[in-house]
Amino acid sequence: KYFVQLIEEIKKVTAKPVLALVDWVSSNKQGAIDAYFSKRFSENELASKVFTDNSIIADFSNDYISAITALKRLKVRPIAIDADEQTPDPKRRDSLTLDIIATELRKKPESVLLISAGDSRLGEKHLPGRLAKAQKKMAIAQVFMNSPEVYFKLRSKGKATRNRKRPQF
Repeated sequence: KYFVQLIEEIKKVTAKPVLALVDWVSSNKQGAIDAYFSKRFSENELASKVFTDNSIIADFSNDYISAITALKRLKVRPIAIDADEQTPDPKRRDSLTLDIIATELRKKPESVLLISAGDSRLGEKHLPGRLAKAQKKMAIAQVFMNSPEVYFKLRSKGKATRNRKRPQF
């Protein structure tokens, strides 16, 4: 819900395209999302194609389907960035994610990226640090949601701040 609200706010302040990258869908399920966006799949078909496993994600599938439906209303296509079940290694997973991000940025280099990622991706050596190295000119702001332990741990090390300023896009 908050992810969609952030996108709504970003769209109010910039005409740049928004790339909504989600790590709660395996990248090998992108075709199902695209089929839903092109009206070839119904919402029920999307749910049955994307959330078929017994993972913890499946427990929240209704929330995620609602988010995807809201993104469709906003005309913001979600891009699945999670590795498939065959790629559990975090470094390999993050490399796959960076490849997907690079591909999308080549298509729309002026885009604002909004990445929904879980706690396991927040470490400096994981997605944020690797994205900063790969995209040196990109300003990166992290928004911590549902993760007070991670936020306060990073804040105690001076690596997270409370910024009440509106980001510039």
